[in-house]
Amino acid sequence: MEKKMRGLFPILLTPFTASMDVDFDTLAKLVEYYRKEQVDGLTCLGEVSEVDLLSDGEKQKILRKVLNAVHGEMPVIAGAGRGSIEPTSAAVREAFDLGASAVLLPPPKNPGLTGEEIYNYYMEVDSSADGIIIILDNPSLGYPLIPVDIVSRLVTNSRHIRGIKVEEQPSFLKIAGLRQNIGADLPIYGASHGRNLFWEMERGIDGVITSAPIPSHMRMIWNLFTTGKREKAYEAFLASLPMAYFLQEKPVAVKKEILRHLGIFPNNLVRKHGDSLDPMTASDLDNLVDWTIRKFHDLE
Repeated sequence: MEKKMRGLFPILLTPFTASMDVDFDTLAKLVEYYRKEQVDGLTCLGEVSEVDLLSDGEKQKILRKVLNAVHGEMPVIAGAGRGSIEPTSAAVREAFDLGASAVLLPPPKNPGLTGEEIYNYYMEVDSSADGIIIILDNPSLGYPLIPVDIVSRLVTNSRHIRGIKVEEQPSFLKIAGLRQNIGADLPIYGASHGRNLFWEMERGIDGVITSAPIPSHMRMIWNLFTTGKREKAYEAFLASLPMAYFLQEKPVAVKKEILRHLGIFPNNLVRKHGDSLDPMTASDLDNLVDWTIRKFHDLE
């Protein structure tokens, strides 16, 4: 099995201009922000990137921009799910041709798919791929449940499936089941905006693939835990939870407002109608961000 990609791989949100075009200058600024925070890699075109509201042309331009901005100095994971085998296979090949280190791949958005149908889908895409595929396991977004035994078969029989991002809740129990049935070789990544991070780490995740507008906070938790400072890691984890749980129904708008408050984004615009934050809610979130930053500063 290939060397594991370990650590923090934040998902890049997609900034927009006032006319709702992709703001590529701000995207470059976001990449530089994460590079300075010394994350281990980046993920683009994930669910919180508003990927379903981007055109194929925008997706390609975003991936090119991110890959050019990192200068080959860190791995980039690219979301490549397109709903059915042919367009997904094409997106996977394109991502690797452009230079992505891995692709993040959900099953089709059909919760009624059987385990065997999920298995066949991944194996078909795998047959034409030329790089690492990471399974996205997130039934809360309309994807089907992916049973542990199906993951085990895919890892055993495929050429390129070498990881899974777990968002089936409670995620730490799914992670425990995967570790018990598949072992330590499978790279497993936590997610869920860091809401279960400490318990996911207890069960042996190799990294985190999620939105992380303040990556230094997640890094602190990660470093404290991996250096044996478990109690201190737990304190930091608890300090992160109010912000992680704030307005769960609108995670993209929340993360964008945090980035706006930090001066990374010029606005908090989202493409999905009705998902914007009202001024009072945005102000409440800004106050919570400031409180969280102070709490983490006190923990240093």
